[in-house]
Amino acid sequence: MRGLLATIAVLTVLIAPTVVRAQVNYELLPGYGQGGLQRHYFARVISFKDNKFYNCAAITDPKAAPTLRCTALLGNYTFLSGNNVKTIQTRSNYNTTAPWDAFWQLDQVSGEVNFCSQGAPQAAPPSAPTCASFRIP
Repeated sequence: MRGLLATIAVLTVLIAPTVVRAQVNYELLPGYGQGGLQRHYFARVISFKDNKFYNCAAITDPKAAPTLRCTALLGNYTFLSGNNVKTIQTRSNYNTTAPWDAFWQLDQVSGEVNFCSQGAPQAAPPSAPTCASFRIP
């Protein structure tokens, strides 16, 4: 009987399904919309593959098919990535014609916190960092 139980235990370990998680390459941070006959909707997309931050704009018009365009934002981004990273968009209350977005990231295993803002400050060179990091002890 013990031999049978041992065999079942070994087979259970060998046959048990293995969970495989794919690396996430993109993160969508939905924005807001503006009304009128033509409606404009905005979102940001983080590309972990190429360390870029994209602005996406969709336009709907009752007389035409919707359009969508995404363009890379300038900046020197350093993103956290992996299955244990949570990314949350934050909103500012700046009154501008375009969205001024920033986002937070948290590596839930290591405790590293990352904050990135849209593009480098205007007076900064293009290589200026647009993200700041801190590791919680």
